[in-house]
This record gives sequence, C-alpha cells and structure tokens, in this order.
Amino acid sequence: MVGLFETCVTGAALSLLADSIAQLLELRRPEASATRWDIARSGWALAWGLLMLGLLLTQWFRLLAEWFPKANTEFRELAAKVVVNQVMLSPTLNAGLLALAVFTRSPPSANKCALLLHKLRTALPRMIMRALFFWSTVTTFNFWLIRQPEHAVLMNDVAMVVWSTYVSLEAYSSQGRQ
Repeated sequence: MVGLFETCVTGAALSLLADSIAQLLELRRPEASATRWDIARSGWALAWGLLMLGLLLTQWFRLLAEWFPKANTEFRELAAKVVVNQVMLSPTLNAGLLALAVFTRSPPSANKCALLLHKLRTALPRMIMRALFFWSTVTTFNFWLIRQPEHAVLMNDVAMVVWSTYVSLEAYSSQGRQ
C-alpha cells in the first residue's frame, strides 16, 4: 500500500517536473521575458505538489472511494464519481494555481488582486473547458481501473505532469499584463 508520505513526495516531484518543463519551454520562446531559471517558482511548485497533489488529492480520492465504492464495476456510479470529481477539483485547483502564480511573483502590490481577477475571468474558463475533456477522460479510466485510492493518486499525478505543464504556462504567461 502506498502511504501518504510517498504520495506527497511523488506529488512534489511531479509538480516540480511539470513546472521545470514549462520553464524550459518559456525560456526557449523568442518573445520570452524570462532570461533565467526561476528558483522561487520551482520552490512554490514543490510546495504546491506536496500539499495539493500529494496531501489533498490523497484525502480526496479516499473520500471519493468511500462515496462511490462500486465505481469500478457500475457505470452509473463511475459517471457520478467522475462528475463530482470534475465539479469540485477543476475550478478549485485551477483557480488555486492561478492565485499561487499571481501572489508569489514579484513584490507585493495593489494590482495583484486586479491581475488575479483578470486571470480568473480570462484564463480560468478556458482552463476549465480544457480540463473537462482532459480530466474526464483521465479520471474515467483511473476510477474504473484503479481500486486503491493511493494508486489513483499516482496515476493522477502522472497525468498531472502534462496538465500542470499546461497550467504553469497559462498561469505564468503575461504575468505583468492586465
């Protein structure tokens, strides 16, 4: 059985991997404003992965397993589990990552709230629509095939590398523009 410690370490490592891929892609863009690696951003990616992807998702998947114990054998329960997961996690995690990107960058300023509101109005709906397709597919297979919540977290974290790379690019893009 995979324990909480392992899922937290895995979440942190995969979050760092995803952000590292995003930073490498950003540094290679000709119009990139960044000219060097952002170590503080990497640290925040580690913290996010440990707390949100490791700790929170482990508890969340355990709760879902209790609520929907027959999701891997009954289609109706599987569909309900996927819908509940999407409705709860997509807006929460994506908005949380946008907030993390805004509030951990540059010195504090009065316009950070305005920037976050702008990102929530412009980027969040697009992210949620893309998440709907991506995560509904991932979680359907995950909840159907994986019986242990801890293993569901691991499978989720692997898909999270792809998703977090996209979200990191989205969250940190045009950081200074309103």
